Amino acid sequence: MSPPENKVIVQRLMEEGWNQRNFVVVEEIVGPEHVFHEPSGPQLGTGPEAYVNRMKLYAGALDTHFTIEDLIAEADRVVVRWTVRGRHNLELTGITIHRFEAGKILESWGNWDQLGLMQQLKQARSSPQAGHSA
Repeated sequence: MSPPENKVIVQRLMEEGWNQRNFVVVEEIVGPEHVFHEPSGPQLGTGPEAYVNRMKLYAGALDTHFTIEDLIAEADRVVVRWTVRGRHNLELTGITIHRFEAGKILESWGNWDQLGLMQQLKQARSSPQAGHSA
């Protein structure tokens, strides 16, 4: 597939998969041997099921919504720079590189602001509203 076609696939993954929680789309987009390289993230295995488990972990814990800031495609790679917002006024940035083969994402490398996450969660826990329940 061409770089512009690969960009459309990554847009679908972000919008339909991550934002709309349509996990079925992951089966269409992510290859059966997909590997996600995230140095400080959990190692959840390979393939679409592992990718969905990653999505559920982050999206479920923080009620996330991603905004694509940049989307760049060259040869068999698509780079997406994103901002994610979520529960506890969360706002983080990150970059993911996806490698394609035969129209499927076979490998991804992710790097995001883990320190920012820890700082923001610490602030949310220590805020005056955190100790009050409804």
